[in-house]
Amino acid sequence: MRPARYGYTRGWQRGVAALVDGCGRILERKRPIPRAVQSVLLIRLERFGDLILTLPMLDALRRRHPRASLTWLVRPVYADFLRQAVPGIEVVELRSGALRKRRFDVAYELHGHPRWIALARRHAAWVSGHGIRGAGLLLDHDSPLAGTAGIGSSMPPWLELTPAWSAAADAALGPQAEPFIVVHPGCGQPSKRWPEAQWREFLAQCAAHETPVILAGGPADQAVCAGLAAEGAVAAVLSGLTDWGTLAGLVARARAVVAPDTGIIHLARALGTPTVALFGPTDPARWAAAAGPRDRVLLHKLPCSHCDRGRCLHPAANPFSPCLQAISAIEAWQALAQLFEYSSSQRSPVSTGNSTSRLHSSHEPSYSRASIPAQRAAE
Repeated sequence: MRPARYGYTRGWQRGVAALVDGCGRILERKRPIPRAVQSVLLIRLERFGDLILTLPMLDALRRRHPRASLTWLVRPVYADFLRQAVPGIEVVELRSGALRKRRFDVAYELHGHPRWIALARRHAAWVSGHGIRGAGLLLDHDSPLAGTAGIGSSMPPWLELTPAWSAAADAALGPQAEPFIVVHPGCGQPSKRWPEAQWREFLAQCAAHETPVILAGGPADQAVCAGLAAEGAVAAVLSGLTDWGTLAGLVARARAVVAPDTGIIHLARALGTPTVALFGPTDPARWAAAAGPRDRVLLHKLPCSHCDRGRCLHPAANPFSPCLQAISAIEAWQALAQLFEYSSSQRSPVSTGNSTSRLHSSHEPSYSRASIPAQRAAE
């Protein structure tokens, strides 16, 4: 067993997970999926970017269980956003007793965590997931792909801009009418952060090229955004002032999004907004797989890159990861300038203002707003 396979960011957690996983693989059981599935429970609770990356799986679930009702269990902070993003699917908030007395034919657990596998086991007759982080003995089907539970999809995430999100963004932006970019300097893992000095240099480039910037982020990002607010390119600071729907409307209106590997990058790609993503501790082969010609991924590969650790353990970290320190502000600006040149010759996939029309080069998945009600009526 190789602890490096595990998603935990601390070494001792990986070791414990490897031990539990080993026991689970010895004791695991496998049963065929029920033939007539009428109800499905999907467990993907948290991390906004992971929720966005889960969206294509809804289409795969519809194909696999065309007559089943689908229930998505999620933490309360994301519930309203998902209800608007995927209407026609029941979204249940994770609270005490939320699933009391409810039973499902099958459950798909996407975290690979023993606690949530046990929850799925309690409420479903058949459970699919992955034992990479333990407790394979509780699964009826153990998928080899972490975070997919055997229902992976080759389609990229896709979101349709709703009128409510667009209106909320208009209210948050106020008189801001110039084309702008969204910069999101914060992220959940300290190891993914780009040094503030490099953000300042990047914003100076934006100012020199007359590119207005909107600073976005959550409440935890307010301090770093406040430190950058004095830069000439910054037109507004909305860190901590937007919910997920407002953020989606903001991103859809932006010329581009610049951020580390965090949830807003996945949101932007799902909405068709160009992105410049800064990578280091995480592997873009996995987390930027949906990147297209309207996206740029910046990475300086070091021997310690893609460690997946929440905090960098490299001696040179001070406290920023060397793999991210190696990305210069000039590189980030040049990548953004390339996107501007590319986008100028392409038609934007998301229209601005209050319109919700969208162009998409591939087949739209069945979790789009227009198709789910029609599917349910057909069923």
